[in-house]
Amino acid sequence: MPAIMAEQESRETYIARIQKFIEERAEAYRAEGIPVADDGRIDPNPPDEAEIWGRKLVENTPHANTQKKEIPTPTEQVELLSLAIFAKNLPQNEFVIARSSQQDNLKDRVSTLILERRTGNLVCAFSEVGANDNEEYREETGKKAVDISKLNLQGGASFDHGIIKNDDGAIAISEVENVPVFYLALPPRHLYDGLKSFLPRMEQSEVEKRLFVFFVATINKQIAELGIKKEQLNRALAERLASFQKTIEYQKSREDLPSFKNPLK
Repeated sequence: MPAIMAEQESRETYIARIQKFIEERAEAYRAEGIPVADDGRIDPNPPDEAEIWGRKLVENTPHANTQKKEIPTPTEQVELLSLAIFAKNLPQNEFVIARSSQQDNLKDRVSTLILERRTGNLVCAFSEVGANDNEEYREETGKKAVDISKLNLQGGASFDHGIIKNDDGAIAISEVENVPVFYLALPPRHLYDGLKSFLPRMEQSEVEKRLFVFFVATINKQIAELGIKKEQLNRALAERLASFQKTIEYQKSREDLPSFKNPLK
């Protein structure tokens, strides 16, 4: 029991480190006028700076610090970790990576959005899978694969609070449809290793690099599966898919990343 409690406390510390990284990225996005809350979510009703600082003051009071915060579920942990790892690997001047709004997340269980700044396209979205044990992981991953395949064949995800680039170059919230979705699933042991090894800066640990390669390989496999069914895909979804495929192909050519043959060895 003491060992389990110690691991749980360590996990909470690791998660808090990633949450802090995401908060710092959110601040950078807000400085550009992109409405992203501290938790990395698209915020359709963003508070002003006075409200933000007021919340931070409350959070830093002794009473607030003694309150037990709810620990993210394994799936939410995969969501936070994958978001942070993609944020380190996809250049910030080329992409915007954010969590979907609470409303959109509840609708299709699609958690992460990626906007390509050059084209202004919302090129893809992610739906994550985490689990408490390997049996649950296999079961939930199988279900997710089926659900995401159906969603893509039905035209992809739609967002009430998606993000686009306007004609003036500003990034704003807008309804967006026909976004291809990929699932990202991480076995329990590798999730814990990723949380533990995450560095709270833009530099990456070897584990982070391996997890990114694993995610890219997972996405690449799903792109290939969709390619077989390309005649059944919505045209707008197919165009977004082709755009993001170029990004994935570039990642596979990077010399600073480990081998794609067995990234989770």
